[in-house]
Amino acid sequence: MLFKDNIVDIRDVIERYEELELEKNFHDDAVAAARDHVAEFLSSQVDGRWEIIAGVHETEATVTAANARALQVKSSWELDNIGEFARLKAILEELKGDSGDEQWRGDWYPPILIADYHFTDYAKELLIDCGYFKGDLPPWIHIDWEKTAKEMLVDYSSIDIKGVTYYYWNP
Repeated sequence: MLFKDNIVDIRDVIERYEELELEKNFHDDAVAAARDHVAEFLSSQVDGRWEIIAGVHETEATVTAANARALQVKSSWELDNIGEFARLKAILEELKGDSGDEQWRGDWYPPILIADYHFTDYAKELLIDCGYFKGDLPPWIHIDWEKTAKEMLVDYSSIDIKGVTYYYWNP
C-alpha cells in the first residue's frame, strides 16, 4: 500500500495510477460498447419485429441485461477504486513540474517523498552517505540532527497526503 512507508518512490505512485487508469478506461469502454450495442439493437426493429444482429438472435431483455451488467461492474470498480484514483491524480498533478529526476508523460517529478516523521533520520543518512561525516565520531561529539534536518528543509517542498506531510527535494 502506498504512503505507508517512510519514503515513497514516485515510480510506485505512477505505476499504481497507471494500473487504476487502465482499469478505469477498460470499464468506461465496456459501458460505452454496451450502450452502443443497446442503441444498435433498438434501431434494428423493422415493422415491429427485431432483426437478427450478426447472426445471433437477441432479445431486448438480454441486451438490456448485458448493459446493466457492464454498469454494475463499473460501479463496483468505482466504489472500490475511484477515491484512490482521484487522490493519486491530484498528487501527481500537484507534484508535476516541481523539479525532480523522474520524467513521466512529458513532465518531471521528484523521485522520492519523505514522511515528515522520518525526515530527521533521512537527513542523517543522506549526510553520512554524501560523505559529510566519515567514520565514527568520538562519543563526546554530539550533533543536533533535529536542527540539522530543519535547516535542510530550506531546499525541500512539501505535500500533504492523507494527513501526513511528505517532503521532496526542490532546490
